[in-house]
Amino acid sequence: MHDTGPIETQQAAHARAAPDAPVAVVDIGSNTVRLVVYDGYRRAPVPMFNEGAACGLGAELAGSGEIGADAAGRALRAIARFGALARGMGAEEPAFIATAAVREARNGAEFVRAVAERCGERVAVLSGDEEARLSALGVISGLPGADGIMGDLGGGSLELVDIRNGRIARQATLPLGILRHAGRGRAARRAMLEEIRAQLAELRWLKGGAGRAFYPVGGAWRSVARLHMARADHPLHVIDGYRMSVGEMRDLAEVMGALGPRSLEQIAGVSRRRRDGLPIACDTIRALLAATRAKKLAFSAQGLREGFLYDRLAPERRGEDPVLAAAMTLAARESRFGPVGGTLFDWIEPLFQGRRKGGRRLRRIACHLADIGWREHPDYRAVQTMNRIQRFPFMGLEHDQRGFLSYAAFVRYGGDPGAPEAQAAHRLMTQRQRHRAEVIGEAMRLAFRVSGGAPGPLARAALAIDRDRLTLALPDDGSMPLDEPLSRQLDALAAAAGMRPGRIVA
Repeated sequence: MHDTGPIETQQAAHARAAPDAPVAVVDIGSNTVRLVVYDGYRRAPVPMFNEGAACGLGAELAGSGEIGADAAGRALRAIARFGALARGMGAEEPAFIATAAVREARNGAEFVRAVAERCGERVAVLSGDEEARLSALGVISGLPGADGIMGDLGGGSLELVDIRNGRIARQATLPLGILRHAGRGRAARRAMLEEIRAQLAELRWLKGGAGRAFYPVGGAWRSVARLHMARADHPLHVIDGYRMSVGEMRDLAEVMGALGPRSLEQIAGVSRRRRDGLPIACDTIRALLAATRAKKLAFSAQGLREGFLYDRLAPERRGEDPVLAAAMTLAARESRFGPVGGTLFDWIEPLFQGRRKGGRRLRRIACHLADIGWREHPDYRAVQTMNRIQRFPFMGLEHDQRGFLSYAAFVRYGGDPGAPEAQAAHRLMTQRQRHRAEVIGEAMRLAFRVSGGAPGPLARAALAIDRDRLTLALPDDGSMPLDEPLSRQLDALAAAAGMRPGRIVA
């Protein structure tokens, strides 16, 4: 038997793993059993493999109070397969964690014993408080300064946590999962909505969400976000970092609440097993917005599994910027001549002296991503790199920031700002963000023209600004290009920055 013990022991096994060794978590949920294998035990882990099996462990809880035999059989087969698969991928100690269905079922302990006997795996059954805490830590892992109410709606329960500037303040777990209420008629749903409101009213601390954010977590609410993206013709179908106003959510919830079974079947882009739960998900979030009086919704793709990993990081690792950490890891793997991001950031910084410091973080991240596209075909390098950055599974990156970083890389690789492929990035940004991205992109393009992408040569050249004129200083040893293409690139940067044509000093 592969006995990893309770939750603390399982987390300790992950903490001992080498940073680049695959890390696997098997989440035994009320609706789905899911395996996610990450690329290492790091600040910003990237999923390498993600597969779920719809087992419905919580489907009979509202009636019999037990896990059904068919559901248990499906789950046991999935768990056995996922354990073997995770180890075959190099994850030596997969963690198996179970939530509401196993926790609350009268035969939950019997199911856990069956997993141990038939699959050779030890399951850690999370308490409601532990499930809520780990889900909140998942949100915090992507948004270190998160401030608002997190709600994680699963098949068997609803976890609510008050997050105050990246710290957990209050939390609760309520028996309000999708599987408990799915399939009810409209009259029953109205009664259910009153039940939801009554339970939320008992949590007086929810009123502290007024004027702050609400962070929806869970597959049902991700489906709601996808619907809104489709209705709004949003140019980027990435859940994490997606924002909605409270008014937009209320309008969508009212529309979804009025749909019957036939209308729900016509909804595209949402799996069939999610469609039945959409009205419940919308009813629940509408009640939560009324109870919290939140001012906006910020969707997070991070939840319980990411919180499980984040919980075991050393405090100094938790304090790292997750996007910068991911960009630096990507650069270390894919830059041609070693990481150049730090040197590049210092090199372009004279262009931004005296400006607001708020842009420094994104400039630094853009510099670390500046050389990840060199393997692409030259004719497609700009577009491919832009698309990759827009859709990369960064943690906690808002959509306008994705547009900014991807567009800066597009310009860095010589992309035409007027090209049709750039329009999606334009729609994600303000005009001011677009201009700043173009300046950064042109500066990075000049830097790579000067140095070939190697940090050593780049450090021997320098940019300087004298009033409104840009000067490029080069060493006089003949190691740098003194040609017309370099002059044109310097002038392009000067024009983007609103300066007079530049000059080269050797």
